[in-house]
Amino acid sequence: MKEITMIIRRDKLPETKKALDDLGYPSLTIQSVDGRGKQKGAMCVEMDTEM
Repeated sequence: MKEITMIIRRDKLPETKKALDDLGYPSLTIQSVDGRGKQKGAMCVEMDTEM
C-alpha cells in the first residue's frame, strides 16, 4: 500500500477525483486548507460544493 499526498486547487478537484477514479483509485481523504505562502489565502472565488 502506498500513500499519495497532493495539494490541489479547489477548481481542479472534480476533474482530479474523476481521473483518479478512472485509474482505479476511488477512495480519497479531503481536507480544506486556508492560507498559503505570502498571499495568506487564495485570491480566487471559492466553490461551495459537497466533497
